[in-house]
Amino acid sequence: YKVTYSLYQKGKTIREIADLRKMTKATIESHLLRCGSEGLFIDWGHFIPEEYEAVIMQKIEKLGSQKLKTLKDAL
Repeated sequence: YKVTYSLYQKGKTIREIADLRKMTKATIESHLLRCGSEGLFIDWGHFIPEEYEAVIMQKIEKLGSQKLKTLKDAL
C-alpha cells in the first residue's frame, strides 16, 4: 500500500497504478483507503464528488472503513 501511495503522490490515477502494479482497481482503492485511515493525505475530492461525501462519511461511521467492498455494497 505504501508503493501505491507513492505512485498516487506522483499524480498517477487509480487505473494507472493498477496497471503498473498489475493489481485490480479495487485493490488500489483499498490501499488508498488504508493510507487515509492511517493519516496519510488523500485528496478524496479527486475521487468522490462533493455531493456524495456526507452520505459516504455516514456509512463509514456506521460500518467502519476496514473493508471497501462492504462500504461500496452498502452505498
